[in-house]
Amino acid sequence: MKRKEFEVVLWSIALPGFGQILNQQIFKGTLLSLLELLVKNND
Repeated sequence: MKRKEFEVVLWSIALPGFGQILNQQIFKGTLLSLLELLVKNND
């Protein structure tokens, strides 16, 4: 696994959606991040 790919995996584990943002999938990454916040705030 290349260093960039490994970095994206680690960011994705830490902050769901951030890996997609790093891979230029801005809409999908933002949507996943917002959904995570919504789920965490409803607990």
